[in-house]
Amino acid sequence: MISERSSSPFHPGELEVQQRAGVGDGVRKRAQVAIRKEMPEQHREFFANLTYVFVGSADRDGQPSASILVGPRGFMSSPDPARLLVRAERSKDDPLSKNLVVGTNLGLLGLDLTNRRRNRLNGRVVSADAEGFELLVHQSFGNCPKYIQVRQNITSNKLCSDKRRRLEFKQLDKPIKRVIQNADTFFVASCTPAYDGEPGTYDCDISHRGGRPGFVHATDREITVPDFSGNLYYNTLGNFSVHPYAALLFIDFLTGDLVHIQGRVEILWNDPRVASYSGAQRAWRLCIEHGYFAQSASIRSGPDVEFSPFTSMTGLWDNGQASG
Repeated sequence: MISERSSSPFHPGELEVQQRAGVGDGVRKRAQVAIRKEMPEQHREFFANLTYVFVGSADRDGQPSASILVGPRGFMSSPDPARLLVRAERSKDDPLSKNLVVGTNLGLLGLDLTNRRRNRLNGRVVSADAEGFELLVHQSFGNCPKYIQVRQNITSNKLCSDKRRRLEFKQLDKPIKRVIQNADTFFVASCTPAYDGEPGTYDCDISHRGGRPGFVHATDREITVPDFSGNLYYNTLGNFSVHPYAALLFIDFLTGDLVHIQGRVEILWNDPRVASYSGAQRAWRLCIEHGYFAQSASIRSGPDVEFSPFTSMTGLWDNGQASG
């Protein structure tokens, strides 16, 4: 997505992917109304009632990171429709701590896992300190509840900065691979060079992905993800088409363990291995460059999961077909 000074809510990469995917003008016309330059009252109230939020950021080299911030109800507030204040403890080991400087752009995903409601926000950091930051809103819009699994009894672990409980890696071992292959939910951060910002600044985004456990295929060095039908904005794929890098955030909701992976992305437009995957329109693959595992560093929930009916209609990878 692009900044508040543009007349269109979409940047050239998003428009290119929309055209290739056959998206009609109707979607773009609806987006002109649905994607606002300020937060409506219901979005302001929604963020203020959350106890966690997902954040996409980028460093000066354009490497995205995906983070989660937690706090008591009210740790986010909106003093007016153009601003969002976030007061939350940050682990010094989280990439967000280095990326969070005045003038950078962040993507926020507010998601209530107890009822499938989610809203997105993109904005520029206008102040930041050890206690939190303030965003000037560029774009605010809702997302449909497709592929979101309902979870209850969600609690937040204290953010972990103990190096002994954090493991960095360049490829996946069996325990980390198991977390990914058992996941029914993950989050993907992406970015593009800011179209009207200073050199070295990026417009960032973070989005939810959901499916049946096993919908993400993982090898030692690659992760392949099916692309299901969504809101047809193609924010993530549009960013990939311009700047093919991503960060993935996986959470083991039973333990609160967190897996963060960064790498380069390839969009698989016509890969024959996707043809037999029910519900997948295409796929994308991330080549792993760096990652870390953090024990008990995220939110957790009870064992019961209510799968989305849209999730139930999707398939799984067959016979290792994603490994190529």
